[in-house]
Amino acid sequence: RTASWLDSIAGDRDTGLAETLAHHRVTAYEIARSLNLDASRLAGAAMQALHRAAYRACALHAFDIAATHAKRALTLCDETTAAGDRLPLELLAVEIDFHADGETFLATGGVDRLNALARQLDTAGDLACAARAWTLIGQAAWLRADRRGAVTFLRKAIARYQDLPDSAEKADAFAEFGRLHMISYEHGPAIEAATTAAEIADRLGLAEARANARITASSARYTSGDAAGFTELREVAEECRSRRLLALPRGVRDLFSITCEEGDWPATEALMAEEIEVASGGNNLTSRYSKEATRADYAGDWHRLGLVGDVVL
Repeated sequence: RTASWLDSIAGDRDTGLAETLAHHRVTAYEIARSLNLDASRLAGAAMQALHRAAYRACALHAFDIAATHAKRALTLCDETTAAGDRLPLELLAVEIDFHADGETFLATGGVDRLNALARQLDTAGDLACAARAWTLIGQAAWLRADRRGAVTFLRKAIARYQDLPDSAEKADAFAEFGRLHMISYEHGPAIEAATTAAEIADRLGLAEARANARITASSARYTSGDAAGFTELREVAEECRSRRLLALPRGVRDLFSITCEEGDWPATEALMAEEIEVASGGNNLTSRYSKEATRADYAGDWHRLGLVGDVVL
């Protein structure tokens, strides 16, 4: 009864009540089992609640907690569990592993698992989850520096999302596609895809996704020769600071590069001095650089640049 009441007041299923709801659903299931009652009627609700809790924890980058919820939910699946319930849960469990440790995931057959799930989901007609799987496969290809594969798989994801309603996953697919074009200096496609992602995120109230997409769009505008991109990027970076968004490290580093390109060394120094803790996981491909090497380069201190460069390499 408590779980049902929590479910009725949650409204949006992706809320802070997800873990509490899962606790009550699982507790009801365990009590029924301990009393030798028919617990099967409670297993489905417990599995779905754990799925929500795992999704919520993954979105917050609490990957250990997310993995625990997902694995517990999978233990509640049996031969009677419908593919429509089991396959999305399996996909989420694989996604959590990918975000928690991308290198290990790639080295231990994670992409093969994703490919198998993508095809199963396509066959089952679950276009939303299939699109998410292809997005993740595209991200994995990007991590392996396989640009052609990344473009191919992200296009598959976007094709499936075209006729689907807005979602965080749909925004993510367009954002990844835009960023992939941005780093290749393909300005038009980058701006178009990133703008679409920002619009979806804006409609859904997704601050992180919107900020990331705007960073991509503004950076692409600047490198295309549009000075308005610099102004927008400064605005996005300030929004990330004020709202303490996870997109802040990426925003500051893109702003740092553009400010340096503009020749404003004092402002570049200030941005370089801004120490920002990068959130673990998420496979955000946040670039790294040596502050000492950068300072030596722009100061013309070639001797020091050589020494620092040797250490960095």
